[in-house]
Amino acid sequence: MHHSGHSNPKGRSKFLINKIFVQPKLIYMRYYLIHFLINMKSSKPVLIIALMTFFVASHGIAFAPPADPDIVVPRLQIPVSLDGAIVGNEWSDAMSQSATFDFYSDAEPPVYMGISRSGTIYLKHDCVNLWICIEIEDPTEDTGSWVAVFYDVSGDGTAGSAGDDEKGVLHPDDPYDNAMIPTPPGYDEDTNLGGVKNIQGASGWADETMVYEFMHPLNSGDSDGNDPALQPGGSILASFMIGDPDVERSRYASGGRYDLIITPCPVGGTIIQPNKTVILTPILAVIIISIVVVSRGFITYRNRLP
Repeated sequence: MHHSGHSNPKGRSKFLINKIFVQPKLIYMRYYLIHFLINMKSSKPVLIIALMTFFVASHGIAFAPPADPDIVVPRLQIPVSLDGAIVGNEWSDAMSQSATFDFYSDAEPPVYMGISRSGTIYLKHDCVNLWICIEIEDPTEDTGSWVAVFYDVSGDGTAGSAGDDEKGVLHPDDPYDNAMIPTPPGYDEDTNLGGVKNIQGASGWADETMVYEFMHPLNSGDSDGNDPALQPGGSILASFMIGDPDVERSRYASGGRYDLIITPCPVGGTIIQPNKTVILTPILAVIIISIVVVSRGFITYRNRLP
């Protein structure tokens, strides 16, 4: 229904690739460690082990993709009218995130078209529902323009693959609720899968700006529709996308991926804080072990010098 006019949403996030960054300092550290080992008078097995461990650890850091930015979603203080227009200060209490929406072609795989539009993402919650507003520059009003938020319900880190959830608004004023599925075309409406349409929203265009306002439950309990099961204090990866028929041969425009962190809510006069358990990642553990082993090996070497 609402997806007529734009292509399979599963492909919107499938081909988004994180950039790889190399840290030059780690390359220099590797060089000095090799130089130190070569100039030693005798074989030092402990340092050989340390060198190998350091290579593994530094490679993991140097070539790991950058983490998705965190967005802390505050509690709602000001009521919102879902009418497709930002009226007064109704979104002033929300978290606002500037975003650039880059348009990708309908080729396989999609290619950046060199066309971008600036926008702002607003988010807040009332401990029961998540409230979203997306404001985007748009020179002309086009029926069939759309906005979508993909939630990584499956937890595979893609936010748009099978098992995930899609919620959005098709202009004018047509909110939709989809589940991402493994069979073509890759999505279906929640109501066709035994689920429930859990979204309200509206859209509006004025002064070369498109505004989408919508809200949905943090935890609807609709597992048939792949709905997220969020709680205050929890978090989920979300991908934001738009589409505009006016941009010919475009499939979608990506506005980025973010980890949405839902702020705690008061219960019985007490605020429930999120779990702050710190998990030591394998890479960090390897680095610590490398430092300890290298340090002990170096001290041993120094002590044996004449």
